[in-house]
Amino acid sequence: MFILKKILKLIISVVLLGGLLFLFFYARDNREKVLEIIQEKVELPFLSQKVSEKNLPELGDSQEHNFVWKYAGKEYSFSKTLFGSTLAFYQKSPKSYNYSGELPINWEEEYYGLFFQKPIGENAIFEIAEKIKNLGMEKKLTEDQIVELVLAFVQAIPYDDAKADSILQNGQESINYPYETIFTKSGVCSDKSILAADILNSLGYGTALFTYEAEKHMALGIKCPKEYSQDNSGYCYAETTSIGFKIGMIPDFDQKNKAVANQELKNFEETQIEQFNYKRLGTPKVFRATEGKSYTGIAKAIALAKEIDGLKITIQNLANDLSVLRKKIEKQQKELEDLMDDLKKLKKSERYEEYNDRVDDYNDLAKDYQSAIKKYNASIKTYNQKVARYNYLIKSL
Repeated sequence: MFILKKILKLIISVVLLGGLLFLFFYARDNREKVLEIIQEKVELPFLSQKVSEKNLPELGDSQEHNFVWKYAGKEYSFSKTLFGSTLAFYQKSPKSYNYSGELPINWEEEYYGLFFQKPIGENAIFEIAEKIKNLGMEKKLTEDQIVELVLAFVQAIPYDDAKADSILQNGQESINYPYETIFTKSGVCSDKSILAADILNSLGYGTALFTYEAEKHMALGIKCPKEYSQDNSGYCYAETTSIGFKIGMIPDFDQKNKAVANQELKNFEETQIEQFNYKRLGTPKVFRATEGKSYTGIAKAIALAKEIDGLKITIQNLANDLSVLRKKIEKQQKELEDLMDDLKKLKKSERYEEYNDRVDDYNDLAKDYQSAIKKYNASIKTYNQKVARYNYLIKSL
């Protein structure tokens, strides 16, 4: 019995030792496979961190780029070394969607995702995001204000009018990768929206892309409280093509799909009647929605946007009313002048009865004329007050 127990212990020891040796050699021989499994389980938080299968070429043709823009009345600037070799890499990277068989339902999602891919070791957009964040922190900006600082930075990049003309005439042109937009310091709505999304993703914010097919326009969506979001999407509209637009403000657009910047208005006598005769956007499609931090200052921005939009409507209506009233006054003035000429002729020819009849007509018209002038002057005063308020608000943007 004693011998049997010793034999069993020996057998168990051998089995355990063999198992340990097997695990050791298996782990050693399959280390790369184990690491692959671990890496597959690591979830990347943002699509912008997805890497390209291509390797970044050796860096060459270094160029120092300076960036200067304004936010809340203050100037911000930084420098960044960029490389012509990296620009060439992105220029040669895929810019069209390729597929085999039937077109996938989510092809647009995958297509826009192309422009957020980066080769390993290419961190220019992340570094730019950090530079902007650090500038904001130096000025003691809040997190929401740093988001606005990023938007102001992208808005300040010049709009590519030539590319916009080509798109309108020939159809869709290829979208630029964020590195291209930064390097060339130019872009249309799609280029600039994707750049802004990439920068904000690097700072941990959730973003989306809003596309407007009929208007051939793209805008940035920024994660925000759902009750304030665009079409209940969970993302708030942010315009990138022109300066002076806060998050949540949907602008008017010119014929090149560039947002018409809010500019100071002049008093009525110095300005044109048609102040805001531009096209508006329809309902967007939402692509590449990512999770992340949310912009929480949207309620204040929406309230400001509503007041500005309301003032636009009021100013336009007042301008239209003033135009009609001015034409009426001009007509009455001409009629009064003609009546006065008639009265002078009647008086000179001593046709006093006819003269007295015409005097009544003249006095009635003169009374209406004075009333119209009084109303006109009051409307001008109101118009100019609304313009002053409008100008004050857009200066605060």
